[in-house]
Amino acid sequence: MVTRHRLRYKHPLPTLLPDPSKVGDMRRGQRMRDLYLPLESHFRNQPEVLIGGNGFLCQMPDDSDGWVKLDFVVAFDVIPDAIIGRNGYIIDEVGKPPEFALEVVPEILSDPWAMSAEDAFGEFRPVDVKLDYDYSRKRAAYAHYGVAEYWRLCDPVDRHQDTPLAGWKLVDGDYQPFEINVTDEGESRGYSPALDLELCWNGDSLRWRQTAGGRILPNLQEQSERLDAVLKLWSEARHRCADAEYQRFVAEDRVKRLENILRQAGIEPNIEPSIDDQIEWWRELERRRRPNEG
Repeated sequence: MVTRHRLRYKHPLPTLLPDPSKVGDMRRGQRMRDLYLPLESHFRNQPEVLIGGNGFLCQMPDDSDGWVKLDFVVAFDVIPDAIIGRNGYIIDEVGKPPEFALEVVPEILSDPWAMSAEDAFGEFRPVDVKLDYDYSRKRAAYAHYGVAEYWRLCDPVDRHQDTPLAGWKLVDGDYQPFEINVTDEGESRGYSPALDLELCWNGDSLRWRQTAGGRILPNLQEQSERLDAVLKLWSEARHRCADAEYQRFVAEDRVKRLENILRQAGIEPNIEPSIDDQIEWWRELERRRRPNEG
């Protein structure tokens, strides 16, 4: 199961779920990567949150016929490392189903030529990929397992949904559709009560929007840009501090030279002279240098 959480310990149970079949779709892979980081940053103060994917969901590991692939999953009040250590979400061991599941249907499914043969290494298995994204099977399995929300991103749109983005909530054992709004710009938006976030699909990437204030959670590129901006501000502040320190050194050196001049002229300066005292010193020095004036 792919996730950015680090495994802090080895799970004591020896049985591991296998990896699901891979999908040769680089655009889809990029979209999947863009899903993780914003949510991890958003929920970083809640350690018992699983944000992962590319694993199997099942009731028990010995029932392989009931395994369903999880593209992207979010579960609260769980031990993420234990789930990751099993390479999948086993409901009987976790104690409850996940709250949120999202699948990104690969475009390769609509390409008859690409789906006609396996790759040389057997990692891409068309039969398994078709089974992994079978809408009727996935919907029935998620409902049976009690997954509270089932979301599906399918571009181009297929016969199971009217917009590229669709979501369903579990009500009395059956899924009822969430309302999906399409903006004038063609962006599809749907609200997830489980995450308290709005899913926004603009035709290129899926973004997460906070309901309070409408803030879009920053993706990897935006977080990198913000980090660069903070580092730039820090560097500028560091240079300003260094310049201020140098100016302070120069000012202290001038004060010391001024004190020496005053002492040579028979004037004992104060330890912490005020601005008025310094002005008066300079006037007294000028008067002594020009005794015949005035």
